Amino acid sequence: MLLTVLVAVVGAYVLFALYSVARGYQKYLMLKKAGVEFPLGFSYLSELLKIGEFAKNYPVRFNAKEIYCHILKAERLPPVLGGVFFGQPFLIFNSVDSLQDLFVNQNKYMTKHEECALLSTKFMSRSLILDQTDDKDYIEKRKELNGAFYK
Repeated sequence: MLLTVLVAVVGAYVLFALYSVARGYQKYLMLKKAGVEFPLGFSYLSELLKIGEFAKNYPVRFNAKEIYCHILKAERLPPVLGGVFFGQPFLIFNSVDSLQDLFVNQNKYMTKHEECALLSTKFMSRSLILDQTDDKDYIEKRKELNGAFYK
């Protein structure tokens, strides 16, 4: 009986992990189609291992820009760069213009995905990034932030 329950729990975990990676791969394909560059492709652990290797060799230079410049053997990174951790794609914004487009131009028209908010609320409970676009607090925060993006 106990063995059956254990096998069922492990099986459910494996199925959930496969489902999660499949959803991550769909997001990866969507972002690639939108023009985001993923120089290391889609993988589960290879990017994480390269970052760990960099951290071991250069412990005081541990930031995203330094890491990806080293991995890609480049001096400059593209304005938006994609990466994958544990089968889940993420974006790194490397230019003010990309951030202005995201937070000022587009953000006023679209709201945030609930899944992103749920995953991030413990770390950024009242972040502008997670507020709903029609929320009164969001409108006030956005007005305060606008000046940071205008040159």
